[in-house]
Amino acid sequence: MRGRAMAVCLAPHGRDAGCKAAVKHNNYTYQRYRCRCDKCRAAHRAYQLAFRRRPRAPESLEHGKRNTYINYACRCDECRAAMMDAQRQRRQAQQKKK
Repeated sequence: MRGRAMAVCLAPHGRDAGCKAAVKHNNYTYQRYRCRCDKCRAAHRAYQLAFRRRPRAPESLEHGKRNTYINYACRCDECRAAMMDAQRQRRQAQQKKK
């Protein structure tokens, strides 16, 4: 889901995005149920900020692997290329199934 296009909260209570229901509003409800109330947006924003500030991949890791890109958030040229190759192979495999 991109942007603010989703106006309906899909949490189990089934109310709109400005809901004040008795469900716990946090990053989980933001991602799982696409709730876009102010509490969920703030929780998601805090989660993303903490994720971006986590320690980066140390130089001792083996770069050029999808694992390093995903698990250690390494964005060097080698790791980006490995991730693009993995995505390309996945798309091709899905297209072959059709």
